[in-house]
Amino acid sequence: MRTLAALLCAVLTAGVALADPPAPGSPLATRLRPYKGWIEGQWIPCKNPPSNTCWCCSIADGRPVEAVQQRDGHWRAHVTPENWPGQPDMWIDVPPQIEVQHSPLMFEGFLWRSPITGQNFCFAPPGGGV
Repeated sequence: MRTLAALLCAVLTAGVALADPPAPGSPLATRLRPYKGWIEGQWIPCKNPPSNTCWCCSIADGRPVEAVQQRDGHWRAHVTPENWPGQPDMWIDVPPQIEVQHSPLMFEGFLWRSPITGQNFCFAPPGGGV
């Protein structure tokens, strides 16, 4: 059963790092460089005994997003084809379980999303979270 859970976590996070990282020297790469270690060290809750966590974020899959906090405290993020080519321009509801707290990313919201499946891995709210 543990092997099955680990396999499931691997499958669910298989889209991580399938995107191209920001081009070296690009404004996004420059902005993210100081946070690379933090970004790639994030884990989210999942059914992966014994730790019940899965690795979530790659410097390659994260992109800045416009984000709005709803009255009930949940977040919505704006996914655009400019950041994820081939995916439609849309607002998505951010599941609370992928929200990263205490983010050092103090600029706009940041979403880690599979460029292939559209699965959302992690979300850092604007202003660093709570």
